[in-house]
Amino acid sequence: MADSSVSSVRSEAVQPQLIEDEIAELKRKLEDAQERLNAVTDAASRAFPSQPTVSNNVHHAATSSHFLLLLADSALPLGSFAFSSGLESYIAHNRPPSFTKFMTLSLSSHASATLPFVLAGYRNPERLLELDDALDGAIMCTVGRRASVAQGRALLSIWDRAFSSAIPMSTDAEEGTLKVLKNFSALLRSANASTDDLPPASAHLAPLFGVIARITGVGEQEMAYVYMLSHVKALLSAAVRASVFGPYQAQKLLASREVQEGIEGVITAHWGRRTEDAGQTVPFQAKVLAGLIPYGFTVKSATQGQTLTSKVDAHHGHKLYNCYRDVPPFIFDWMRAHPGQAVFYVVNGILVFTPAALTGPLLTSMGWGASGPVAGSVAASLQTMLGNVGAGSIFAYLQSAAMGGYGVAAVNGVAQACVGSAG
Repeated sequence: MADSSVSSVRSEAVQPQLIEDEIAELKRKLEDAQERLNAVTDAASRAFPSQPTVSNNVHHAATSSHFLLLLADSALPLGSFAFSSGLESYIAHNRPPSFTKFMTLSLSSHASATLPFVLAGYRNPERLLELDDALDGAIMCTVGRRASVAQGRALLSIWDRAFSSAIPMSTDAEEGTLKVLKNFSALLRSANASTDDLPPASAHLAPLFGVIARITGVGEQEMAYVYMLSHVKALLSAAVRASVFGPYQAQKLLASREVQEGIEGVITAHWGRRTEDAGQTVPFQAKVLAGLIPYGFTVKSATQGQTLTSKVDAHHGHKLYNCYRDVPPFIFDWMRAHPGQAVFYVVNGILVFTPAALTGPLLTSMGWGASGPVAGSVAASLQTMLGNVGAGSIFAYLQSAAMGGYGVAAVNGVAQACVGSAG
């Protein structure tokens, strides 16, 4: 009887230990399984990186997709099809015209001048007024400015009349962005009612497109793609109206890999570019430069007497080209601070390229500040100052077939007599 009692006590003492051992084993297996799951998840995330998402992630995916399609819709009444972006002039001066060549150059030009402002508006909507003012100062072409402002104001009207009532409000950050847009709209209305020569707001398309895309929940990459795709569609519409080809050929081009890769390429090239470094690019060739640049120009960083044209022909980049002594020092300071970026200033007021950050100081140094000539266009002022007037002028030459119909006033900034490149 006593032995039976002792055996029972020992059995009861051993049983909890077995259970504890079993629990410990299960915990170990669970930890091992969790580690394997984490490893698989990490590997999958590296193989398939997630797309960037907009910070105001309160929108349902369907809502974001809905507004993405609305912004991409050709029927969106922005009035973009009223402007050809220089295509009509290009067709008139090139026989036979190459639309694909023009489209490639136009994509690069449009992206370099405006895409940094679109991305900045998306990333920093509180800077809307500042970005609008900076872009207004960077656009020298009257027609280009008119097109940008007309489309921007149309987009703002679409927001006020259609989009704003369909956006669910739920975060303080989103409400802050909406307040910025509301204040900007009110400022624009007050500017329209004012008689001031310098209105506080213009409503350019690029920064407004970025801000509105952010509010509607559209992803940043998708927004940039739609913005550039809209430019291509406007070019194709202008080509169809000009009878370059028919609507089916236009759709074939729109669906082509060439267009897809072209858009992806310019977005990648300008994804990290600051608005201060945005600028208008104009296509040029060494042979065209040979007709514009006097042989008195020498390459400061190369053999004495070597002409700029020969240097361009040799495809040597990353050099500093100097010409006359009156080049403002801040231009060379900018070049030294921005290696790898092209900065060309061509002779007699004919500009090939100017970063937006240099436009204001450069024009001020040439007399186009508040006290400079304000009546008429910059091109007209240059013609008066330099004496290049008439059909045979160098200004008319730039608008000829050799330059694809790009007029002087269509570029960003002017320089009298210098050519430079930081790369």
